[in-house]
Amino acid sequence: MFDIKDLRKNIENLKIAVIGDYCLDQYWYMDSKFDKKLDYTNDIVFALTDIVYCPGGAGNVANNFVKLGANVKCVGLIGDDGPGYQLIKCLENINVNVDNMIRIQEKETHTCVRPIRIINNKNIALNEILTFKFEATSKETESQIKNILKNIINEVDVFVLVEQFDDNNKGIFTDNVREEIIRLAEIYREKIFIVDSRKYINKYRNIYLKCNKNEFIETLSNVDLDETHISELSRNLKEFKALFVTCGENGMKLIDYDGTVSDIPAIKVEQEVNTCGAGDSATVGIVIGLYSNYDAKKSALLGNIIASITIKDLESTGYPTYEKLVETLKNNNLIKSEQYV
Repeated sequence: MFDIKDLRKNIENLKIAVIGDYCLDQYWYMDSKFDKKLDYTNDIVFALTDIVYCPGGAGNVANNFVKLGANVKCVGLIGDDGPGYQLIKCLENINVNVDNMIRIQEKETHTCVRPIRIINNKNIALNEILTFKFEATSKETESQIKNILKNIINEVDVFVLVEQFDDNNKGIFTDNVREEIIRLAEIYREKIFIVDSRKYINKYRNIYLKCNKNEFIETLSNVDLDETHISELSRNLKEFKALFVTCGENGMKLIDYDGTVSDIPAIKVEQEVNTCGAGDSATVGIVIGLYSNYDAKKSALLGNIIASITIKDLESTGYPTYEKLVETLKNNNLIKSEQYV
């Protein structure tokens, strides 16, 4: 059971640094009503009728926290370019602190374009378009990142590390920066450090780890395995506080620091779902739980609860609100009985 009054107080008091791979999500809407046949081509020309910009990658995690009512500082690397300008504008619009977003002349801001065709008033998602231009992170930038981390450590309760990019040492997370994070986690043991990493979960130690089952298995095994092997594979990791592995409709697999394995059930959703961004919202729930002094099991359950809210948004990655959280807790009989009054 959850105490919603304490939960709200904890969320409002929570101060977070979301350190990670930020990108700009662009939703391109092309309404077929405005298709044209021009004289210089035999192809139909699509009309771009609307563009919606959203913070993506680590920006989506930041947005999830803010929508629930938490305080967020953003730390990331972006280019000194148009998409970088637009990304900063998006982040400012959701009321996060962007003072520690580093803009680099030589870097290109990572973008994800999601084209959507509108035919007979129905949205049809086309293939995503991603930028893949990465430059090695310089020693000077590494020093700047490490100084930022040291400067803000006393201003926040949680370091949330969001690794989205595949190329090692070409973003904010380099081997040297990871070692600095591990060092800070050892010094500031009262703080919460959690990493959500696609490919480098095995490069961290003595902090909370989180990823999805496909990423976890691919990182730790050359063989195509299923989630029943997660516990066995976790023995190849260095020491960790707890490992949270999201498994889609099967919920979450939790490996606690002592090796205890738990299956945390998903929250059933009786409608069509969009799982893009579900992992981000699961991370948010886990962090709120850990900050609220819940054990790893209850924190994982809160992660599944918040993920069940965001997957209902079919048009975007979605985000939770405190009101939707309370509604979901009530619908699943997870609120203390006296709080129904």
